[in-house]
Amino acid sequence: MFKNYFKVAFRNLIRQKGYTLINVLGLSVGMTSCILLTLFVKSELSYDKDFVDAKQIHKLVLELKQPDQTIIQAGVPHSFASVLVKDYPEVKQATNICGPFDDMRISYKGSDKSELNFLESGVYAADNNLFNIFSFKVLKGDRKTMLLHPKSMVLTESTAKRLFGDEDAFGKLITMSGDVFTVTGICKDPPENTHFTFNILISINTIERFNIDNFNRPDTYCYLKLKEGANPATLESKFPTMVDLYAAADFEQANRMSWAEYKKAGNGFRYFLRPLTGIYLDPDNIGGMKPSGNIILIRILMAISMLIFIIACINFINLATARSHERAREVGVRKALGSFKRQLIYQFLSESLIVSFMGVGLSILLTIIALPYFNLLVEKNLQIRFASNTIFGFIVLTITLGLLSGLYPSFVLSSFKPVSVLKGNFTATSKGKWIRSGLVVFQFWVSITLIICTLVMLQQSKFISQKDLGFNKDALLVIEGDFHMKPQFTRRLVEEIKQLNQVVSVAGSLSMPSMGGIYPQQYQSEDSPEMRSMHTMEIGDEFAETMGFKLLDGNMFSASTNDSLSVILNESAVKTFGLSNPIGKKITFIEQTYRSGERITFTVIGVIKDFNYKTLHETITPLVIQSNEIIFSRMSYVVARLKPSANATAISQIEAKWKDLAPNSPFQFRFLDDVVESNYRKEERMSRVFALFSGLSIFIALIGLLGLSTYTASLRSKEIEIRKVFGAGILDVFFLLTRGFTGTVLISFLLAIPISWYIMETWWLRSFAFRIQISTWTILGVGFASFAVAFITVCYQSVKASVTNPICSLRNE
Repeated sequence: MFKNYFKVAFRNLIRQKGYTLINVLGLSVGMTSCILLTLFVKSELSYDKDFVDAKQIHKLVLELKQPDQTIIQAGVPHSFASVLVKDYPEVKQATNICGPFDDMRISYKGSDKSELNFLESGVYAADNNLFNIFSFKVLKGDRKTMLLHPKSMVLTESTAKRLFGDEDAFGKLITMSGDVFTVTGICKDPPENTHFTFNILISINTIERFNIDNFNRPDTYCYLKLKEGANPATLESKFPTMVDLYAAADFEQANRMSWAEYKKAGNGFRYFLRPLTGIYLDPDNIGGMKPSGNIILIRILMAISMLIFIIACINFINLATARSHERAREVGVRKALGSFKRQLIYQFLSESLIVSFMGVGLSILLTIIALPYFNLLVEKNLQIRFASNTIFGFIVLTITLGLLSGLYPSFVLSSFKPVSVLKGNFTATSKGKWIRSGLVVFQFWVSITLIICTLVMLQQSKFISQKDLGFNKDALLVIEGDFHMKPQFTRRLVEEIKQLNQVVSVAGSLSMPSMGGIYPQQYQSEDSPEMRSMHTMEIGDEFAETMGFKLLDGNMFSASTNDSLSVILNESAVKTFGLSNPIGKKITFIEQTYRSGERITFTVIGVIKDFNYKTLHETITPLVIQSNEIIFSRMSYVVARLKPSANATAISQIEAKWKDLAPNSPFQFRFLDDVVESNYRKEERMSRVFALFSGLSIFIALIGLLGLSTYTASLRSKEIEIRKVFGAGILDVFFLLTRGFTGTVLISFLLAIPISWYIMETWWLRSFAFRIQISTWTILGVGFASFAVAFITVCYQSVKASVTNPICSLRNE
């Protein structure tokens, strides 16, 4: 019997090739979208879950409380790691990681005894417990001791290959920043689905300051492995006592202020734990090693995946019911010949399952073809593996899709009364009409919502790329290298580059907006004893002018003056300090790292307009700019503003100067505008993903609308021909068939406005401190475009019905 069901179903589908093609195409496009989105979401949710005992690993995070702000910091003072293991039985092990140290010059002797030099980024310092807590695969070396001793170094597999080629890197000597390190281990590269990213690890014992107690200034990432069964919440409840016991004494020694008074003023440190598996998607980016994911976007994409799946099912329902008129007589004949209702249900479900298998099979093929291009779009390496559980999942999905799509049409078609349909008295019920219209409304509601969201995201991305950051980022060439301890070299390099005709200006700095060297410090003003945390930059002479900072009052740093005890404030710092006439005022820096409590008093010589030294996700916070003269005019960056359209010539000239001064060091540079744009690559990527799947959803919805228009035209064919016999023109018939769909699209549009506005305002735009306002014209434009596309889709059936010869429908009446 079942064999007969499938044989007849297959014949029906072959007979209706156009119907089958549209149905299978709609299902396959919908399923391909679902599979691609599922692969992406699964990848984002898999971060850090592959580590052994991942559920027992947590990160210690600091919430710094001040009267006017609360700051979440990924780093914590390094001494808490040993305290937690010693004092708290819940903690099994703890490890500290510090970095990154970028642009590190490394050199070693090659096999031909020549000295090879590289600039290496992604260098971190870690203690010996790192490989005991995290199950990174070790290829060579003893994971228990390979970071134990000072000047030990562990390379990732790709770094070892890049530096040494086919030579065995284990045991080799590498010089980095003047120190000679021994390669004591080689490990597999960190997997893509982890928030860790490093190329080289060195023993943290190499750095002297980590051998000095520090409970006050954040300087490492601290990870804890709890004992099995330990409750993180119970451990967290003990942290306030830990802070009072250890951090209070450190604080009082460094700041010469009572810890009780500090807390009474609304300040304090709150430490808490975050599970390892939740770090990557944490909204505060507490991982610190690579850009974090976005849990809100993941939830939106999961919802889109489900909605596209539902839309694919809706299409089948609408297309199946669109054929109900032509299949009514078939049902009547079958019932007249003795078929039971359940047999008709099985018959139509068989057709649904065949279409489902064809749709899923085609979707798998489309996924395999589309996956490489989708990987380029999302910048991932997603793969679909056909293991036994994957194949079983596809089979279950196919059956589920077939049943969900075919159940309603099966019951509708099998419920026709044979007497009525054989007499030709087949009419659609108002209930069925409302259901079908409601399904199309749902499809267009989803599609229009996605399109509005996509346009808002694209407009925000455009706004970010064009926003005035408070400085001119164009044509700024930033030279990086291992020269921060060589002030004489950098001063000479700056002077040499200044002589080039293609260079407008050049300067050096220890800090660079959007790149690094900007960190929080503690300050007091002479007008207020309250201690405030403010970000600090250290720049060289003419750096502010080269960057294009806007001076509001006073002076910039100058080569003709000694600025070692001078500072420049931004507008936000002036407001925070409460300075009405800031020029000439004194502010005091309070050292926090070594508990020395060293205090340096600076004089304010200038005020500049606020500029975005971080990303546009964050508000502009108070900034104190010091002169690098306070630390012997050291520089980590040399920045040159080039003349328009002179990039290639200027780069070759600057490189020639570099090779004259540092022939054995690699020349490395970046353009600042490229660095700034890279900060928003994730948002641009998500905008493209939304654009792709909103386009696919509207395509699927249009197929559904085509099905409903076909159904409506078939139901009213006799009415239309009678109207034409009595004088109705082509336009009369055209508007008769199309006016009903105007309301459908209008309802969808009105429903889409509040939900799309809510999603963008509440979830997307609020992650930016600087953002657009959603334009009414954007929403109206989407509504008009949706109406136009839907109208064109319906026009095909309407025009077809308008020009049909009436005798074709009425000759048997």
